[in-house]
Amino acid sequence: MTHTRWAEISRKGGAFTDRDLYRVVYGLDGKAFVEERIELGRARPTFRQDHTFTNAVSRKVEPEQMYCKRLDDTVVCGGVHKN
Repeated sequence: MTHTRWAEISRKGGAFTDRDLYRVVYGLDGKAFVEERIELGRARPTFRQDHTFTNAVSRKVEPEQMYCKRLDDTVVCGGVHKN
């Protein structure tokens, strides 16, 4: 996968979005709010992370679980709200 596709994966309302299901790509040198996910990505080839996040449909903060997989020097994640 090329870097040009990563922007489409992460774009809200893009081809990889279905209601409140979406994919996200983070560089392993990412920002502080994803620090834990980045550290997990450095330590493991795949992992799950539980956290809370705003549901794109309901606009409420809800429990969410991300499944993530390391891909080269990135972490590719898919999230699902648990409610």
